[in-house]
Amino acid sequence: GRALLVFPRHQDPEVLGGVLEEERVVWSAVDSLDAAIRSIIADPPDMALVHSEMHGPEASEILAALRADPRTRNVVLLGCGSVSDRQSLARILSAGAVDFLLPPYSPERIRERVLRRIH
Repeated sequence: GRALLVFPRHQDPEVLGGVLEEERVVWSAVDSLDAAIRSIIADPPDMALVHSEMHGPEASEILAALRADPRTRNVVLLGCGSVSDRQSLARILSAGAVDFLLPPYSPERIRERVLRRIH
């Protein structure tokens, strides 16, 4: 499978990426929501993991737009990162994320919560 990791510059997606590689998932990362949208529309991955701290439009707005677009509606969308309040988490999940992964990102948790979505 293929995955796109959408992480802000100050966050490192290597832990997630390393576990994905071990499971033979090809991954790439972008550090802006605009780049994520362009990438997902141009060549939809099997899964996009969107960090909650992305700048620009709210991550929940991006997820809702991707879910509404026929070209991207089948991409499995997951949220990740620290969420300071339940309302933010609820917005991300109601916008189309199928799950939300909280840190720390252990290999076991990634396999259990993320990889089962694309295998």
